[in-house]
Amino acid sequence: PVASELPTVRLRVEAGSLERMAANLPPSAKARYYPAWLQYPDGQWRRASYRYRGRSRWHWMPEKPSLRLRLRRGAPLGLRRHINLVNPEDRLMVSNYMGDELARRLGVLSSDTRFARLFINNQ
Repeated sequence: PVASELPTVRLRVEAGSLERMAANLPPSAKARYYPAWLQYPDGQWRRASYRYRGRSRWHWMPEKPSLRLRLRRGAPLGLRRHINLVNPEDRLMVSNYMGDELARRLGVLSSDTRFARLFINNQ
């Protein structure tokens, strides 16, 4: 849907970079970062870099990849310079989110985990 309550992450990458990462898996998945542009919450596009993350073909699917974003030193999001976007492998991954949410509500230190929609080059 066009409108959603989920946060939206928009990433622009150079043509063919996802395919180059997938050319020789698994070594190519983490061989290097590729240039990208990330749309920040203020609406501005800022330079970043990205690569695949994860250890299985589930994470390397071109139509729904798991990615690690590396942000510029002068442009973190909050205090984060690295952001992991994970394609959930199964329903049990929801329990990871629920545990983090429960810990947050109790005031306990936890991961900053959220569900989000990811668009790569408007797809």
